Amino acid sequence: YCVGAVVTISAGTLVLKAGYGWKTACLLLAPMPVVLLVALAFQRFPKMASDDHEAAPLRKVLREKWFLVALAAIFLGGATELGMAQWLPAYAETSLGFPTWVGGTSLLLFSLAMVAGRMIIGFVPRLDPFLIMAWGCGLSVVAFMGGSFLPVPSLALAACVIAGFTGSCLWPTTLAVTADRYPGGGASMFGVLAALGNAGGMFMPWLVGWIADRSDLHIGLAVSAVAPALMLPLLLWMRARKA
Repeated sequence: YCVGAVVTISAGTLVLKAGYGWKTACLLLAPMPVVLLVALAFQRFPKMASDDHEAAPLRKVLREKWFLVALAAIFLGGATELGMAQWLPAYAETSLGFPTWVGGTSLLLFSLAMVAGRMIIGFVPRLDPFLIMAWGCGLSVVAFMGGSFLPVPSLALAACVIAGFTGSCLWPTTLAVTADRYPGGGASMFGVLAALGNAGGMFMPWLVGWIADRSDLHIGLAVSAVAPALMLPLLLWMRARKA
């Protein structure tokens, strides 16, 4: 996801720098879903669950308290990621006073920070995933508050970019620990998790905008810190009952 964001932002920036408009940028990006269509058209759907584990019906998994907490956690993880990502360019321009190109570049750097965070997490599998996410939540709260209220615009923008790194582990690692807990959950379980994550990713940008309309974007983005703050105790609860 974040690598795709880097490619899309870079391509759009190059097109705009070359003197073409947004229409041209969109037309150049239009073939991407066509490529996906062709690539997926010849693939066979995998089995709903692995042969190595007994299939766990979704109805049964949904009755598990641990899984319901995981759904709440990934909702908040999606909210943490996209609350900042969706508003960062506008915040950099309208609230921090940077030019338009800096706003676009800030989103690119945010996405690169997210790429770096996810790559690093992939190479340190021995660390406790719950503690990694807990630290990510705590540092995300600090980054959100710094980005919202630091008096020096450049430092505030840097804190916003750092939030891409600190929050990068939340969504994929929640998927991973849930898969470890329910190895027979299959595609339906991941579909429900993804749906809740996307719901959080839609809700928080709306909430930030709603609050910004009634105050300003500083306050709107500060409210985004509520998502990782609420996710932290859920992760600790899940860790205590992971066996």
